[in-house]
Amino acid sequence: MKLSEKNNLYLSQKKEIESLKKLVSELEKKLNIRNEYDENFSVHLFLQNFFFKNQKKIEAKELYLKYKMQNKKSFLGKRNFYKVAAIYGYHSKRGNENKLFVHGKE
Repeated sequence: MKLSEKNNLYLSQKKEIESLKKLVSELEKKLNIRNEYDENFSVHLFLQNFFFKNQKKIEAKELYLKYKMQNKKSFLGKRNFYKVAAIYGYHSKRGNENKLFVHGKE
């Protein structure tokens, strides 16, 4: 194989590798978006079932711990959990002794 042929082969392989890297990064972005959506929806289902069965308000820390016990594979932190709850209409308010409570939909 001549040097120019090797160079051409190298350039074509390099272009192919770059296009595959772009494809992988696009697929990773789609997967992350999908996982985030699925996790948000799982929070919504948990809150819906919890407030359907139980009282209209609960301490936020307790609610988060119950969610973590039910969904052990979840990587959602407390703040993001409360943000997702707010997106779906569950509001958090400060109560006695500066504790944070999550209220069900009204």
